[in-house]
Amino acid sequence: MNASVSVTDAQLTISLDTLLLATKGVITKKSGCNVNCKPGAKTRTITITNGSMFTASNVNFTISPPLPTSTTISPTIAQGCGNISANGGKCVLKITPGNQPTANAPDAPTPSVLTASGDNTNSVTSSITVLTYGNKYQSGYVFSMDDSTENNISIQGKVSSLSNVNGGLPWDPSLNCNSTSDTGCVKVSINSHTDGAENTASIVNAMTEAKVSELYAALACKNSPTGGFNWYLPAVCELGYDILNQFCITTDDYPIIQNMHNVTTALAPTPYTGNGTYSTSTQLFVHSNQICAGNTNYLGYVLKDMYYPVLCAHEF
Repeated sequence: MNASVSVTDAQLTISLDTLLLATKGVITKKSGCNVNCKPGAKTRTITITNGSMFTASNVNFTISPPLPTSTTISPTIAQGCGNISANGGKCVLKITPGNQPTANAPDAPTPSVLTASGDNTNSVTSSITVLTYGNKYQSGYVFSMDDSTENNISIQGKVSSLSNVNGGLPWDPSLNCNSTSDTGCVKVSINSHTDGAENTASIVNAMTEAKVSELYAALACKNSPTGGFNWYLPAVCELGYDILNQFCITTDDYPIIQNMHNVTTALAPTPYTGNGTYSTSTQLFVHSNQICAGNTNYLGYVLKDMYYPVLCAHEF
């Protein structure tokens, strides 16, 4: 946010309104960090730029509430940025997360707001949050974090819905989708074990083309109004690993991807950590879809006309 200043003052801009970081040490092989993520805690940057023809004098910054105890920023608050030269001069702030998140799971973190200004400048702000698994964020519980993004932007990740979006819906409500044959079920071409967003888009497109009018699991997620996010029905490996050793690896130690079971069971009271069986967007055959059980993490399959609770996810 930029406050107004006179035309003779230096004009500051800041590179990020919001910066998200991953808590040091939480992303591991046990949490599902294999091919698609990197362990550790990356130092990330916020850049303050002077776009005017005047030197920005004595630029300092404050942070309130303070960053987590183990998170550091360089230069420090005491050092500040000093003078920032005209015509594109920069002050690069380096933030390194420690092993303490902004808030412990399952709480929602309150960001630390960095405010920077100089003797002859406007004020600019950026909100900084150090996330951990199980935090409430963007209307869900964090179950996946990608710390491999460029260091001048935030981490990316995924959250699960805070509660079941629906207590029971079929995968395919078509009238004749009720047998072990392919007859009567809508054929869906895309079928991923790890990408529920892609699956959901494919399911909804196929159901729309088939003129299916009844509510079904993938559509319930897509139509979820919570927070205005792009919710989807998770793929089977996003819910958890499977004890059948078919797709998602069978052990807590090496799941194929970060998933709700591995990272939230001990951290947050998510619906998935309790008793219950949940629908996934992954098919096994044209007439059957895969399910996961929250209490045992058992992966099975059922006919698509059967009703199971719906838990949704979205990316951030």
